[in-house]
Amino acid sequence: MLEIIILVSMALVLIILLRKFPYKVKKEHLLEIRSPHDVGEEKEETQGPKEASQDFSEKQKKIDRLMEKAMKYLKDKNYTKAEEFFIKTIKLDPHNSSAYNGLGVVYLEQENYKDAAESFKAAIKYDPENALFYNNLGLALYNQKLYKRAINAYKKSVSLDNQEAKRFVNLGLAYKAIDHYGAAAKAFREAVLLDPENIEYLTLEASMFLKAHDFKKARRVLNRILKLDPENEEAKRELLRLK
Repeated sequence: MLEIIILVSMALVLIILLRKFPYKVKKEHLLEIRSPHDVGEEKEETQGPKEASQDFSEKQKKIDRLMEKAMKYLKDKNYTKAEEFFIKTIKLDPHNSSAYNGLGVVYLEQENYKDAAESFKAAIKYDPENALFYNNLGLALYNQKLYKRAINAYKKSVSLDNQEAKRFVNLGLAYKAIDHYGAAAKAFREAVLLDPENIEYLTLEASMFLKAHDFKKARRVLNRILKLDPENEEAKRELLRLK
């Protein structure tokens, strides 16, 4: 199926189950339809401006309808049909970054991480300033155990948009995967700053301080967890171990 996209896109190479530590980070999906790029086929010289405009308008309406169907199938978890309609969109509009991203999300859900990564790379080619696309690329790379490349993708994502806590968590998990506990703790700290009462983010931060043997900071974060959740048994156990 992917070979069809390669032919249509003029040789463009297209082509989250994150490790639970201590919880599963949700994937970010693109559940929106972005305006297609103005890349309609060239019109013959004999075609007047009015006719060309009407043809382009009809084409764009068709692209919008295909994307709407693709997104609905994605939302309904009908990944086979979603893939079909994202590919149809790409056939009609080879520069549609949202369609490539949607296709990548389909492959993420199917655990086809290699094709997902190539789809996100295609999305980035046509929309290089989109933070979500870099985050999704990071997810696909992470799940292939390409942790350093995932880190680069996540770092680019947060450099473009530093207001999404989940993306800093993703970055921290990638650092953790290569035992860079200090860098992981810093990434989790950024997530906590954006969502100060999130127990899961605080727990991740504390666990990295424990791994790095920075017990003073670990104790501070664990006490913060107990202030927010006095019945948190995990935090209680860790504090007892530190005494």
